[in-house]
Amino acid sequence: MADIPGYRVTETLARGSRGEVLRAVREHDDRAVVLKTIAADLTRESVARFRREFQLCRRFADDPRGVLVHVLELQQLAGRWIISMEDDGAVALPRWLEQHDPSPDRVLSLAIAMSEALAAIHDHAIVHKDLCLANFVYEPKTGVARLIDFASASELSREQPFVPQLAGLEGTLAYLAPEQSGRINRPIDRRTDLYALGVALYRLATGELPFTSSDPLELIHAHLTRTPRPPHERAPGIGEPLSRIIMTLLAKDPEDRYQSARGLLADLRAFRSDPGQPTLLRTQDRSAVFRVPDRLYGREQERETLLAAMDRVAGGGSEVVVVSGTSGIGKSAL
Repeated sequence: MADIPGYRVTETLARGSRGEVLRAVREHDDRAVVLKTIAADLTRESVARFRREFQLCRRFADDPRGVLVHVLELQQLAGRWIISMEDDGAVALPRWLEQHDPSPDRVLSLAIAMSEALAAIHDHAIVHKDLCLANFVYEPKTGVARLIDFASASELSREQPFVPQLAGLEGTLAYLAPEQSGRINRPIDRRTDLYALGVALYRLATGELPFTSSDPLELIHAHLTRTPRPPHERAPGIGEPLSRIIMTLLAKDPEDRYQSARGLLADLRAFRSDPGQPTLLRTQDRSAVFRVPDRLYGREQERETLLAAMDRVAGGGSEVVVVSGTSGIGKSAL
């Protein structure tokens, strides 16, 4: 068990190559805390990211909703950098799910709780960029879910990814939005988190991820081009309206997804209040940020031609596709 001055460590919650997450008691006031630690001798970039994570999370200090992590201190102790957080007894969501069968009602309740957490961080103009089941904690007594691990988070409303190689990708590959791969001309924004939430809800609803592969490039290709089976076809207990909500989150084009977590919450709550009523999706879905749409109109056939060529060469080989047209017609946009 780790020995950290000023704290009595009671449990190791997680351990990685760079640090640990520990449950502890702060000795001077007997306050229950969770400690996220990294070695102090890591690269300057790693330490800077850790300090920045603390600064981002400090934005949540005065938020009254109770669905955001509450950080207390940033310290350098015993050869470690440490972020201390309030411990409310929440457990890692994957660990809780191992012991509780996610019934359709429970899936819906968790979907609402997770969407509330995401809406809250988006209200603070933060994009998480690594949303996955492993980065949620859950309080069974209150039904509150919280997002953790803001190491990859951004406070930019739009960010253009530059990913020269796989090692540079931010996020978890199984949850990676198409635009996060750097392979398409679309920015990273709040809708990137909404795609990842769709993957998480798909996993909750069906017990499986929408795409799996041991080959990272194949997994990225699946996010870019393949459509998973709707959840209600894999898990008949899942209602078709909830299945449609999840599939909307998983749309390849960000313009076809929910534009806000608030719009998503409105549909989830409408489905919970009247599961038998057909749900008209996105009637209250409005982006909180002014955004000129990136959607291309009238280029469906050309887009399908390019995607078909990409599918053909994915297994090897090569092709040449020539896009021609007069100046300004939209060749680069396509």
